[in-house]
Amino acid sequence: MGVTPQVLIDPSPKFSGTFSFAGGNSYEKHPSMPWNSPGWFLDQLPLIGGNSFDNASPGATKLSGDLYKYYYDGLDKPGFDSGDGLSRKQSPTAAFCGTNLLKDISGPGSTIGPDTASAFTYCVSGQAGECVNGSLAGDIYVNCPNIQTPYCTQNEFYGGERDICIADMPALGISVSQFLIQNDPTGKSQRTLLRLFAERGWGSTSNTKPLPDASWTMFFPNRSKSAKRRLPGESAAGEAG
Repeated sequence: MGVTPQVLIDPSPKFSGTFSFAGGNSYEKHPSMPWNSPGWFLDQLPLIGGNSFDNASPGATKLSGDLYKYYYDGLDKPGFDSGDGLSRKQSPTAAFCGTNLLKDISGPGSTIGPDTASAFTYCVSGQAGECVNGSLAGDIYVNCPNIQTPYCTQNEFYGGERDICIADMPALGISVSQFLIQNDPTGKSQRTLLRLFAERGWGSTSNTKPLPDASWTMFFPNRSKSAKRRLPGESAAGEAG
């Protein structure tokens, strides 16, 4: 405690002027590196959730059946005045109903309903009247069956709750990524090696384990399986960006 950090790496650098949050309360971080300390480290970053997606109060608004209107805390919720909302033209959208990936059905003439025909889908209004009658541009709607919490749950790790999490996907989100050990507010010294959607919630201390010679790293695509990935050379790490 009281030690001044020697290196500061921003996990949420802006891209094309927009912001996608990847803080430790939303995407857990447990760095690891080969024994010879090559000047970089790896991390596996599972999605936990939390209030960078939305707030527990009021949470998503139930319209009817399993259809909800969702308020992204990025921030387009009434009463908030910061953030830039979903940046659909700059970032992919991460969208989950519990452990289930949601299918994006947004687009001209799109509609989303409250019944099983629209189960596990979401729709973002590109203009007024899309997705549901009376919508405004930027409104977010989701059909999440058997919901337990109408917001993105926050804890030390994701416990399997049937909740709703929709947000801009940060560059490091749900990935195995590599970081140079240097001050970096822009993201130029970090890169994603793998993007894994096999399961939303890995274990609370999920990590990737590089071999001593930094040739391969072991990672965990879900809670019961392991895999490996050949690592790029150390010189390539300096080109991360």
